[in-house]
Amino acid sequence: MKKYHGFLFLVTTFILLSGCLSSPLENNLPERTTNEIIGCIHLTRENYPILPAVFENLPSPPACFVTILEKYRAHEFTDELFFSSAFYLQPEFYPSFEKEGMEQWTNPITTHWGAVGYGSTPSDKSLIIQPGGEAHTRFFFHSGFGVRTFQGVLLQAVFENSEDEQWVQVEMDEESQRGFLLGPTFPKFHETWAKGVDVRVRVSPGAPAKTISFQIWVKTPSNEQKEKWILERGDSAYYDATSYVGERTVFRVNVQILP
Repeated sequence: MKKYHGFLFLVTTFILLSGCLSSPLENNLPERTTNEIIGCIHLTRENYPILPAVFENLPSPPACFVTILEKYRAHEFTDELFFSSAFYLQPEFYPSFEKEGMEQWTNPITTHWGAVGYGSTPSDKSLIIQPGGEAHTRFFFHSGFGVRTFQGVLLQAVFENSEDEQWVQVEMDEESQRGFLLGPTFPKFHETWAKGVDVRVRVSPGAPAKTISFQIWVKTPSNEQKEKWILERGDSAYYDATSYVGERTVFRVNVQILP
């Protein structure tokens, strides 16, 4: 099973009010699974105890969604770059939705407001890279189930040993490095509730053979970005993702440098 972690921070309503597409599936599927599409299982929500309107802002689930996700979680293929937004915008993509998330609609908390919260999957990745080489991976970051606000997010790579920065360079997609807005999930999913975060890792030509680790942290966006978002959404609809909970790590990468 792919690792996942997440949380939801609730505040009482009066605190909140005070201001406190995808290319064709057959072309994307890894070679070793292309012959297994026939007879696959599609994602259906017909028996859900919640209204279809909850999902109306999301793209249609790709064909064979359930089958492909099962193979991914069983480690039959491990390439996160395969998954487009049509996959990771579906709440079923995340292991916690059916176990914990659906309860936000079937048994909502009426005395509190979902202010901030987020989750990510996978929680870690191991890469093997030669000196002078590079690798590209992706993790999936989303607003917590039950969150009613837009959250400002800034992501930053932090090395466990600062001396290792001379050997490994980390670059994320421009939006993640500049800051982005994560949409709400309640009462229905916003089209920006989840994001695929691309991480490119380069190893310097003269790097020694060793294992280097770094983490991706959630940081507070710049004041300039926050002012822009608040102007767009209004104070009552915006929070920093770090509000109440502080900075947290969401993804860890271990880079094994070959001799």
